[in-house]
Amino acid sequence: MKLRPTNLHQVLERVASLVRMESPSEKVRFIRNFDPSLPEVPADPDQLSQVFLNLFKNGIDAMGGEGVLSLTTRMLPGYRMQDGEHDKKGMIAVDVEDTGCGIDPGEIGKIFDPFYTHKAGGVGLGLSISHRIIEEHGGKIEVTSTSGKGTCFHVCLPVAIPGKDV
Repeated sequence: MKLRPTNLHQVLERVASLVRMESPSEKVRFIRNFDPSLPEVPADPDQLSQVFLNLFKNGIDAMGGEGVLSLTTRMLPGYRMQDGEHDKKGMIAVDVEDTGCGIDPGEIGKIFDPFYTHKAGGVGLGLSISHRIIEEHGGKIEVTSTSGKGTCFHVCLPVAIPGKDV
């Protein structure tokens, strides 16, 4: 990993543009709810792009290519992760929410397992790799879903500590 100060909004916009170029359908609408005051995160922007590309594509597939993909960024007030040096780091959340079919409650605990998939032609590595990348960044990824209403992936990443990170 090549960590450097990274603006998450730039990563999200770059990936959204890429997805639009791959499938320029007007049937998928992106809604952005970005917190403009977010600080940068110590990250490898290429690896984060891979994570969000996977989440965007999964959401679009779950919606059958038609629906709303909401991107929300925010600080997590009062939430701190402690690293090995006992420094507490603030956390940023990125939510990727679709209006698709949702994930069956019995499947939620398996979706980050390697080779687990329900997609025709899928390999089952996208979410597993995304999970590993986020953990390597000192963050976490979780999912909430309601069958028939949609799914939201919650990605949390630590904020850079000035003078210490990257």
